[in-house]
Amino acid sequence: MLNIVCCWRIGTLLFCLAYAVNIQAQNYYVSNGGNNANSGLTPEDPFETIQHAADIVSAGDTVFVEDGNYVGFDIRDVNGTENAPIVFFASGENVLINVSGPLRDDGINVENADHIVIDGFIVNGMPGSGNGVRVVLSDFCVVRNCSCDNNAERGIFTGFTDDILIEYNECSNSVDEHGIYVSNSSDRPVVRYNICHHNNNIGIHMNGDLSAGGDGIISNARIYGNILYENGLAAGVNMDGLEDPEVYNNLIFNNHSAQGIALFQQDGAIPTSGAKIYNNTIIVPSDGRWGILVQQDCNVGTRIFNNIIINQHLWRGCIAIWDTTGFESDFNIVNDKLSDSGDGSTISLAEWQALGLDEHSQLADVLSAIFNDPTGDDFTLLSNSQAVDTGSSIVLGLVDIDLNGILRPYGAAVDIGAYEYTPYCPGCWNGGSVVYIDSAASGMNDGTTWMDAFTDLQNGLEALRYFAAVEEAWVSAGTYFPDTASDRTRSFEFFDSMKVYGGFNGTEADLDQRDPMVNSARLSGDIGGMGGADNSFHVIDVGESCTGCILDGVTISDGNSTGSASTGSGILCRGILSVNDVTLELNAPGSKVVTLQNHGDLRCAGTLILTE
Repeated sequence: MLNIVCCWRIGTLLFCLAYAVNIQAQNYYVSNGGNNANSGLTPEDPFETIQHAADIVSAGDTVFVEDGNYVGFDIRDVNGTENAPIVFFASGENVLINVSGPLRDDGINVENADHIVIDGFIVNGMPGSGNGVRVVLSDFCVVRNCSCDNNAERGIFTGFTDDILIEYNECSNSVDEHGIYVSNSSDRPVVRYNICHHNNNIGIHMNGDLSAGGDGIISNARIYGNILYENGLAAGVNMDGLEDPEVYNNLIFNNHSAQGIALFQQDGAIPTSGAKIYNNTIIVPSDGRWGILVQQDCNVGTRIFNNIIINQHLWRGCIAIWDTTGFESDFNIVNDKLSDSGDGSTISLAEWQALGLDEHSQLADVLSAIFNDPTGDDFTLLSNSQAVDTGSSIVLGLVDIDLNGILRPYGAAVDIGAYEYTPYCPGCWNGGSVVYIDSAASGMNDGTTWMDAFTDLQNGLEALRYFAAVEEAWVSAGTYFPDTASDRTRSFEFFDSMKVYGGFNGTEADLDQRDPMVNSARLSGDIGGMGGADNSFHVIDVGESCTGCILDGVTISDGNSTGSASTGSGILCRGILSVNDVTLELNAPGSKVVTLQNHGDLRCAGTLILTE
């Protein structure tokens, strides 16, 4: 959460706080035109350096940094809390750190400091042993929306960082090592929705490293939704000393002299084991190595399901393993090259299946018969691809969406690989950048104009989600329901960067012409029969793929999350949602109206009103 003014109405009283959970929290502002002798308390009186703000922050504070070029900063020996993190937030899209901080070669260094959020910075060209962002001896930290390019060591480096979240970053052209490196007994790290490319070594590297202290084990890592390409040496995803990692929905292609995914023991205290490797798309170039390399003792409890693993190397193949005991692999698409003798000679898929592996797996067609445009690095699926509807449902519960946030399964069964096929395509949309929704419209019901608006908000959200040209949904006055029957599990679901605006009368041509106070767009969970017992569990469900979602100018009502689903009757938020002029009312007594899960973040950009 950000330190922005938000308002709540409880009954007839309106409360406005500077910070949602901490009245004492302080905003600080930094600008190239500022002065460290200023108060830093307003955008008109900012500090000049980020370091000056870092020297005085405490739990709950937020530092807003305006566009410009800055010297790096070092924050250490100060902690936020779970409900009041310390946030460093790049206010614009061009906040560039191009000079290392005062104590190390790194651009941003977080040390011995828990609950710190680093959001939106560009960190380029750190010298010597510098990383773009370094986080060590610090728990419950977040590195989000950063771009790290051409840094001497790595884009993002962490060590001894329990419960770290690294998401929506781009790490490229690291001179010596990796895009993202999580090390030193860091338990429960989440590395998701990052892009790592053209790094000298590994895309994403995890290393328990017993020699550095701790137990030398990284437990319960989650690595998903990442795109890793054109990295060199070792692997796209490298795992040394991991226990029960989950690796899914990653696109890994054209990494040179490298495996797609590697499981091994070198510095870690244990061989990586218990891995769930599901629904990844791995394309190994002719100068690569193995698709998935499972070294000695890493077979125990490891499962490889629903992956596309295609290797263009002359003789190396798709999966190499030293010992098949306790190992499961099935429903994959592979070449006719696998190995049960480690990094050695290959056997055919038929010989591999005779070992009790990959009974339902398929030999790969040519790339152009599987993917839309593999030469253009588009690895989404063709409608007649062999990957469509041929995967296993064993992955569900963990892999419920694909790399694009599309629900699995879309068709009759789960698809294989990082993407789920849908018939939606950019050329299928005949409108502009706005999809229109009006419950009273009587036209073509295709969402392209106010006259032909969708009458069902769910249709509008599908257009917003699947058609690349659509950027916003405009919702006219009326009442809209997640389900037209009585399915309580259905919600208005938000993915990626969906933007939904209410408050229209159905004639406007500009966003500024709407009036949410006059034209009430109500999103209601009052489905089914009379009374609230059968209402929707969650009216709004914000998926974890949301990074720039906006909900503006609507009323959310009549959710009922009591009983079997006791959280988030109005909004269940697992991603990042910005709200403005939103009212939540008439949600079931005893239910939690707003719930944040799995690092979810509800950002109040204006007014949020809760009523009884």
